[in-house]
Amino acid sequence: FTPDQTGVLAASLELDDRVFPNDDRWFMQFKVEEQLPLVYLHPEKASPYIRALFSKDDFVRMQEMPALRVDLTALKAARAVVLEGVDASASGLLTSIKEQVEAGASLVYLPGETETKANFQQVLSYFTGGQVGELVQEALAVRKLDLNDKLFQETFSRLPEQMLLPTAKKYFAYKPHPADRVLMELANGAPWFIRRELGN
Repeated sequence: FTPDQTGVLAASLELDDRVFPNDDRWFMQFKVEEQLPLVYLHPEKASPYIRALFSKDDFVRMQEMPALRVDLTALKAARAVVLEGVDASASGLLTSIKEQVEAGASLVYLPGETETKANFQQVLSYFTGGQVGELVQEALAVRKLDLNDKLFQETFSRLPEQMLLPTAKKYFAYKPHPADRVLMELANGAPWFIRRELGN
């Protein structure tokens, strides 16, 4: 079912199993958000792909801004952050984002076009990420998705049989942290998109 109102809603689920009638009725409460405030922090030049991804989504209220001129009020109100190619020396910004993540916001980090291995590793260290390896200049397609993960289950109502998967023109070799969950793998088995929990 799809709720037709926002806010904290209550519901009950009733089953008739006739054997154990004392547990036939379950009560639940859940929150339905009106919108998802998302902040997209980017280098001076924003990626057209991120803008295209969310521009037609009525649920996502995206604010985009250069990472060097971040609006901390917008960042504190965000429930999701897309961070692209930030300089690891921006420790105040990364600390603020980490606090948001630990309080329950989601973060997607995308290495920048000119990202270095050292910068990438330093940014990931704020979020206790895995080990970044060398930059691999090889075009490879994604060949495997972890379809059991909630990201895909909550994003797609159904997946097409012949799905066109992304291709990487270059990528950093990466040794996942034990808490990482690999959501997408390249054709050679290298992890390409990873999710992990941090705080809430």
